[in-house]
This record gives sequence, structure tokens and C-alpha cells, in this order.
Amino acid sequence: MPLHLYLLRDLHFKLDCLSCRSEHPLCSSTKGYEAPDGLNHMSFTEFLKEIRPLFPCLRKHLETAIY
Repeated sequence: MPLHLYLLRDLHFKLDCLSCRSEHPLCSSTKGYEAPDGLNHMSFTEFLKEIRPLFPCLRKHLETAIY
């Protein structure tokens, strides 16, 4: 599997963990998701602020992979 797909899968997993936890505090344990240690003390909004600078680079690499 190409690297950009691994990165997207990881980002999707982390967003699922954070959004689920913000909606339902016990959701992570009921769905079988275990958030990575670095995300345990971070809110969904804080995570998005941290990764925002990565979006232009990610977009560039995804566009390159598609075409």
C-alpha cells in the first residue's frame, strides 16, 4: 500500500478516536478504539490546530498520487 494511504488511514483513525471521545466519553472503549498515548490529553480542536500546517503538504502529495 502506498505511503499516502497509510497516512490517510492513520489520520482517519485518530480523528475517529478524538471525535468519538468528544461525543461519548466511553465510546473509545466500546468501539475497540484505543487512542494513542499522545492523544489522551488532547481535544479534537487542539488536534486539528496541531495538524493544520500539514494539510497543504498532504494535499500536494495526494494530488500527485492521483494523477
